[in-house]
Amino acid sequence: MMRPVGFSSRRSVTAMRIAGLALLACSVGHAGCGDGAAPAVVICSDALTPKRIADTAGIVHAIDVRGTTLLAASVEPVAQDGEILLFDLATGAARTLATSRHSPYAVSANSRFAYWLDSGAGGAPEPLALMRAPLDASAGPELFSPVTYGPTDTMVDGETLFFGHEGALAALTSDAGVPADIVPEAYPLNLASDADNIYWTACGSGVQRIGKGGGSVQQVGDAYCAMALTTDGADVFLLDGFTMTSSGEYVGGNQIRRVPASGGTESAVVTGGTIVASLAMDDRNVYYATGDGLYRISRAGGDPEPLAAGMITDLAADGACLYWGDSTQTGVFALRK
Repeated sequence: MMRPVGFSSRRSVTAMRIAGLALLACSVGHAGCGDGAAPAVVICSDALTPKRIADTAGIVHAIDVRGTTLLAASVEPVAQDGEILLFDLATGAARTLATSRHSPYAVSANSRFAYWLDSGAGGAPEPLALMRAPLDASAGPELFSPVTYGPTDTMVDGETLFFGHEGALAALTSDAGVPADIVPEAYPLNLASDADNIYWTACGSGVQRIGKGGGSVQQVGDAYCAMALTTDGADVFLLDGFTMTSSGEYVGGNQIRRVPASGGTESAVVTGGTIVASLAMDDRNVYYATGDGLYRISRAGGDPEPLAAGMITDLAADGACLYWGDSTQTGVFALRK
């Protein structure tokens, strides 16, 4: 297994990533496949073309779906006031769980809490931290744990939250007072899961996975610094933002690549273009965002098909629909698959 790059290298990669995402007014979050089940489709039942399903005060930076619960982190571009919005896909009801946050992103939800990352509320930015708030809005946002290394990701599998904690891959249950570090020095950038494993990407370490019950870390893919990740347990699709030249130098790659979930040979699915770090998948297609819109491509390969125009910031999916934010306009958008 490759050793993670040194802290200074991680910092430079992180800085580059922040700058690129800030330019696109987005931050990386989980790819947003939720729990994989289709909600009671009401809100997006008629979204045969892109449809705004929820209003937000700012630009949606991150989005996630779990059952009928959609979470969106947005930032008002002038006041730089960030908020966390909960939207019920079955009823259309919305509530604000947190306001006045510094650039919230990486949202996830279990049945009780919304989780996200940000750097404080009001005044000068503070160190990056994991925040949470109850979905029923019975209490305000709570700073739960420092993160330190970032940007990073959050992902809920079942009722357990996985995130990058002080460089480790950590797990947190709803009732736990502190996170449990599973893999030290993992430096996870993006997270995904299947029925048995947790996957993550890290600059310098490729794509790795570990069983939910623990065990040894397994190398899945060798992408140098994958900026997005999604899997169904059969295949892993990733966005490899870097490729190696014949002289051993890493340069921008912007390739969506496929590798067997158990490890093996990577193959390119989409190459070139201004691919934003957001992916989703189902049993037929891979969905991805670029600087000019939302696309899908068959898992078997072929030509990409445009689905929606815009500068997509983050993408989520459930069994029926796609959901996204757009850095050129406020709101949450949806499209039937």
